[in-house]
Amino acid sequence: MENYNEEGLVFFTDLTNFGRVTKGMEMEQVAKLLTTFAEITHRTVTSGRGHIIDFISDSALGYFPADGVDKGVLSLMEMKRQVEEWLETDGPKMKLRIAAHYGPFMVIYLPPFKTPDLLGETVNIAVRLGEGGQTSHRGRLILSATAFRKLAPDTRKSFHKYTEPIVYLAEE
Repeated sequence: MENYNEEGLVFFTDLTNFGRVTKGMEMEQVAKLLTTFAEITHRTVTSGRGHIIDFISDSALGYFPADGVDKGVLSLMEMKRQVEEWLETDGPKMKLRIAAHYGPFMVIYLPPFKTPDLLGETVNIAVRLGEGGQTSHRGRLILSATAFRKLAPDTRKSFHKYTEPIVYLAEE
């Protein structure tokens, strides 16, 4: 497979308190938790025409193409709802942080197995959104200002501006 340039909405997810909550669990329990998380993530992202690039323990990296930003954000909102509903009833008490940024990136295929990865500043920004100990960002769906500006007016109504730095948080 050939590397290629893309533009779209890159997202990164992370379960809050994962290490602390799973510390005393058997590995089979943690594996079951991660499997269910991955199943919900895959189902909601692909239903929105998105792509999952990688799962890294309790985190996921993926993207939605440029022509599907609204559908992608709605899919991310649904993913958050489904994951947290499942965690509330069947799992440990965690929340799902999702951070997304819009921009150019490259899809690259890494040897030896030709697994895809994402490369570029858009990816770095998405991964870092909401970091830094801001308690109001933990367990939230966070959009960068650039991603927010790509949304249709109706989709924007689900978010409010948070400063500083400027990001948009989904209503709870």
